[in-house]
Formats: sequence, structure tokens, C-alpha cells
Amino acid sequence: MARFHVVSPLFSLSLRLLDYFFQGSPKEPLLRDLPRSPLSRLGNRRGTSFSLISKRALQQASAGARCARSAQFRNPTVFFILSPQGRCRDFYKNHPTPLLLNVPPRFPYITTRGSHSPTNKTYRMTITTPPRASSPSSGFGTRAVHAGSEHDPSTGAVIPAISLSTTFAQTAVGQPVGEYEYSRSSNPNRKNFEDMVAALENAKHALAFSSGSATTAVILQSLASGSHVISVSDVYGGTHRYFTQVAKAHGVKVTFTPEIEVDIREHITPATKLVWIETPSNPTLRLVDIRAVATAAHEHGIMVVVDNTFLSPYIQNPLDHGADIVVHSVTKYINGHSDVVMGVAAFNSEELFKRLSFLQNAIGAIPSAFDSWLAHRGAKTLHLRAREATTNATAVGHALEASPHVIAVNYPGLDSHPHRAIAKKQHRNGMGGGMLSFRIRGGHAAAERFCQLTRIFTLAESLGGVESLCEVPSSMTHAGIPKEQREAVGVFDDLVRLSCGVEDAEDLKNDVLQALERAVAETSNGNGTNGVNGH
Repeated sequence: MARFHVVSPLFSLSLRLLDYFFQGSPKEPLLRDLPRSPLSRLGNRRGTSFSLISKRALQQASAGARCARSAQFRNPTVFFILSPQGRCRDFYKNHPTPLLLNVPPRFPYITTRGSHSPTNKTYRMTITTPPRASSPSSGFGTRAVHAGSEHDPSTGAVIPAISLSTTFAQTAVGQPVGEYEYSRSSNPNRKNFEDMVAALENAKHALAFSSGSATTAVILQSLASGSHVISVSDVYGGTHRYFTQVAKAHGVKVTFTPEIEVDIREHITPATKLVWIETPSNPTLRLVDIRAVATAAHEHGIMVVVDNTFLSPYIQNPLDHGADIVVHSVTKYINGHSDVVMGVAAFNSEELFKRLSFLQNAIGAIPSAFDSWLAHRGAKTLHLRAREATTNATAVGHALEASPHVIAVNYPGLDSHPHRAIAKKQHRNGMGGGMLSFRIRGGHAAAERFCQLTRIFTLAESLGGVESLCEVPSSMTHAGIPKEQREAVGVFDDLVRLSCGVEDAEDLKNDVLQALERAVAETSNGNGTNGVNGH
């Protein structure tokens, strides 16, 4: 039987608030019983361990036992004992109201027991890792096209108009005509976009920001000074820069680990509040088992954030695998047309929504109405673009893997990828996405020359657009990370990162092969080296 500890003091709330704690999976009736104590004294027992027993045991209980109402506490499903005034009727219907339930808060926090308690020990609430979400009623493409795109009731416009107004009229002091007052706080186009992202990530809430970096900053800003964060080592250079230079300045310490599934428990301290994952990582395309990390973190009441930029919501939904927050650089796949700089975070917690929406408004790092409209438009074709990019990257990956001019290929869509099993478990249909990287023979000089010799791939930073891009991370996106730290996680000077767009696969494959041939030939005079593990 499952057991957990309820910290003191217990608090009550009405049945109307159940949705805050319990959502989304089949309700299995269980009775939450209080060992060695009358049921009627539930509200007076502090710091007591409870047990979960089955529906069969409930059905066999005596007539004097209190009834229970089914409600999902993520995993497992639990029952809460009704107040003495409650009448025992059908388990799923006709629940008497109003009723008070005694429950622990779902959101992780630290609480100190008061002077009335025998001890003054600090307890940490655990977070129960949620099960995989049930399938949405509509397919991904349907949600991408229609979520957040209600027809205009006055004109019948199928596509929402761009709302450029910065302020909104009020009928009286403090009584705006609609839900909007000032565009920094909320804007119709931003709200439409946020609704769409929430639908695509199977989330209750989404908040848009002026960039992916701003999204990272707001989440880290929500942590108190003295907090500790555990992060995968090979993260986007901008994230590494924020963690090591900005977060440090306001008292947040970050520990990097290359094997987070293996050693996460070794790095957890009483101050640890957040675990940060990129999967696939940038630019080495390593994968992380989200469920494994979330389970370990939640045992200690620690939130898990997953940067899902490299895959997009079409290929991977981290919240379904136990993450608490999923973040994206909207600039990349969600917008998909290299004409918007934006970020977004999606999550299910009401407490997170209150905290992060407050910071969104207070800090003001919000996207414009026009950018929100453009990103919303771009996301309507996300599923089509993600599928085509995966097809192209798979073709290019196989071609690179067969080339004698390539040392190694990093692409989770290949069976040779060390984390291919995770891709099959976490990614839609085991898709690898549109991003890959490879090490070229000839060292840094060959890597640079390759990017200059491609005809379809454009030498440029960023990724996820309809056009194909290439870059050398050691000199571009990850140049700010010290060389020894870069090479420790596989970011060598000879590493080339490719973002495959939606051009014809055969054209992209031929472009890569001709550039490889010429780049290696031009640098084969011995001047090129491949770092500590090069050839």
C-alpha cells in the first residue's frame, strides 16, 4: 500500500478546488484511511502517515465508516474521507456538497512545524511524478490549426486580427470592457498564441516571453537567492552564460553534470530547487530520460524544467513524461520561419502560473502583438515542417554516417545513436527531429571550410526554420564556453551542427556530400587537427 507523510498544519479546501490537485486520468477508487485513529478525527491529526486501500476494502467497510470521493493525486489515485455530514451514495455521481477535505499541498515547498508540534523539524513535500497524459480529443494538426484561433464574432474573420493597441477602454474605474487592460500584462494576440502552445504541449497554461533567453531568465528569477540548480552539461551557450554569469550574481548556484540520470541524487542538496534538462542537448544531441530524472527529483520536492526547443511539441511533450515546465525558443521550430524572436513556457500548476505570470508582467520581457501573431501563424504548420525536417535529417544523417570524411554523427534518429532507445520511448514514432551534428576530418579548418562550401545550407546561427542552416558551435553558438568544458561534453572544434529545413532531401544530401569532399581535400595538407580525440 502506498504511504506518504502529511506535513503540518493540515488545511481544508472545498471540493470546487479539487481540479487544482487532480486532473486527467481514470479515477480508481481508493480509501484514504487513518490507521489507529477514528475517521472523524482526521482533521485533528497532524503529521500522521496515511495508507491507501482498495475499492474492495472500501466496499467491505462497515456502514459507520465515512464515505470517500475519488480524485486523482497524479500517481496513485486516492480517496479523501468526507466530513461527517457527507452522505455515502454513488462513488462517481451525486457527491454531497459543500464538503471539506483535508489534503497536503500538491506544489513542492518547505514548511517548519509550529511550536504546538512536538518537534520543530523541517519537512519537504514530495512531488508525485504524473503518469503519461491521456490522448487529447483532437489530433496534433487539428490543434495546431485551430487552438487559439476563434473566429471573430463581429466580422467572421477566420484569422484573428493583429491587436496593436497598448491600452484598453474601461467602463468604470477598474472595470475594463473585456479581459485586457494594458498590453504588457496581456494582449489578445499573445493570449491566442499562449493558448495554442498550451494545447500543443498538453498543458493547462503557457506564458510567452520576448525570447527563449528571457524565458530562462524569468524561471531562474522565480527562485530565491541561495537556491541551487542541477543542469545537464551540454546546454545551449546562452543558457550556460545565464547560469554561470547572471544567475550567480543573484545568488543562484548551478551544478552541471554530463550524466544526470546516473548521478542526480549525488548532486541534490537541501537548497536544490530546480533541475534543468535539454533533450536533445545542444549541439551534441544527447538524450535524457525525462521520466527517470523527474522521478528522482520529485522524491525531493524539486521541479524539473525541460528545454524542448530542438524537437518541438510535435515530436516530444515533456510534461507527459513527468516534467513540471517545458520551455521553447519560439524563434526556432514553433515559429519556423526565422522572422520572430520569442520564447514560451508551458506547465500545469496553478501556483506556477501565478508566480511566472506575475514575473512576466513585472519584468516586462514580453513579445509584441505582431510577433505573437506571426508565431501563431507559423505554428499552424509545425507538424508538417517537423515531419519533413525529420525526413531530411534522417537522409543526411545516413549519408554522413557512410562518409569516410566523417568521424562521428550525432543524430537520435539513427540506430547507432547511444540513446536511440530513449528516442523510441519519448519521441513521436521514434522521430529524430531536424537537428544533427557531426565531426569532420581535418579539424577546425575543415569544419569552417565545410560551412563555406555548402550551396543550400546557409552558414548562420539559429535553427528550426524552413531553410537549412549550418554552423560551427565552438566558434559561434558555444564560443563563450571555455574549451576544456566544451570538449568534456563533446563540443570539439571540428564539430559542425546542421539544421535541416524542408527542402528536398536528395538536394540536401548531395549538398552535404559535395561540401565534405571539397572541405577535407582542401585541408588535407596536415594543418587541420581534430582536438584531443581527433584524427
